Amino acid sequence: MRKKVFSGLLALVLVFLLMPSASAAVSPELIDNPVPFSYLSKAPSEQQGAVHQESYTVTSGSHASLTKYIYVYLPAEYESNPQKRYDIFYFMHGLGGTAYELLGEQFNNGQIKNMIDHMIADKIIDPIIIVAVTWNTNPNLSGPNSSVISSQGGDAERQAFHTEFEEDVMPLIESKYRTYARSTSTADLIASREHRGFGGFSYGAHTTWYQLRSDVDYIYYFAPMSGGLSNLYAEIARHRQDYQLCCITGTNDNTRGQCDTHMALYPGGNNNISYYKVNGATHSYTGYQQYLYTALREFYAPVPFSDAAALTVEGGGYSYYVSNSTLRLKITDTNAAVIVAQYDANGRQTGVEIETTDKVGTTFDVTLTQESYKIFSVNKNTFAPRCAACSGR
Repeated sequence: MRKKVFSGLLALVLVFLLMPSASAAVSPELIDNPVPFSYLSKAPSEQQGAVHQESYTVTSGSHASLTKYIYVYLPAEYESNPQKRYDIFYFMHGLGGTAYELLGEQFNNGQIKNMIDHMIADKIIDPIIIVAVTWNTNPNLSGPNSSVISSQGGDAERQAFHTEFEEDVMPLIESKYRTYARSTSTADLIASREHRGFGGFSYGAHTTWYQLRSDVDYIYYFAPMSGGLSNLYAEIARHRQDYQLCCITGTNDNTRGQCDTHMALYPGGNNNISYYKVNGATHSYTGYQQYLYTALREFYAPVPFSDAAALTVEGGGYSYYVSNSTLRLKITDTNAAVIVAQYDANGRQTGVEIETTDKVGTTFDVTLTQESYKIFSVNKNTFAPRCAACSGR
């Protein structure tokens, strides 16, 4: 389940607490294969998300001018909810893998995409955007025909990926799709970090640890799967510690020793750090399917909303009712711009669920998953949208 965001003071204290000590370390929690067998088959058509191929040209570094292809998963509801913004999770493949293998329907019958479709449809996780990225330096390994076991690139590319992520990947994806970033300025990407995750398998796990070292200002959720880099621990501990980490491996995974060594450096008792071992899981496609299921459930499981007092209402121009954690909103005034904002337990605004100037009679459904919400309205003639580009995203 999602865990509470650190306060600023606690984050400072944890810089010292997370240094190696003689206290008990984080212990792995043993879990059985979590993926239902039915999730490997296609979901009904109305529950199937869409996958889009995107390309970009690397702008700096030793591979400047290289064209890369990445893949974007949009939940089934995305097109029918044009005002809604989504959390985003980036995923990096391992050695011998490609960006296409995560979401491509021609790879292993699209089992991982099928699993994600089912998880969202069955409310195991909230609807999210997932982006499959690559450290490969051969563009021929990025397309639908790249399911052959092959890779090009090495540790230098994985260490340097954070620059590509900052300069090329985030600006491309988060300007085109509706995430919580108000824009792709550095300030707005940093401000929306609590809605952004990064994970990876094997060498993709190594990339994830490098991302934690270099891009913690942009990312809140980290999921290294079957890979540890304990030599980075001290350097990571020198940076901000307000992040959530979920490390996952398998009892029969040949990289479990890396994970054990790295996670043993973290002291126990930190609710924002978890370590799972899947019983019987190996270093394989099936294994990382199980690991991804675990990470998504850890980060994006819906949070029940049951306290009516946590919904604050101001202004007019709309009607609403709440039933079974769903808010239904209806526009009733042609001059009203209506906003539904999310707040955490500390009263800090964490996102905007709906922001609309639609015509009278338009209705919206919002699944209430955060600590609290506020509905308010302003005159739409003086309304400055939170994200001016969102109507085209």
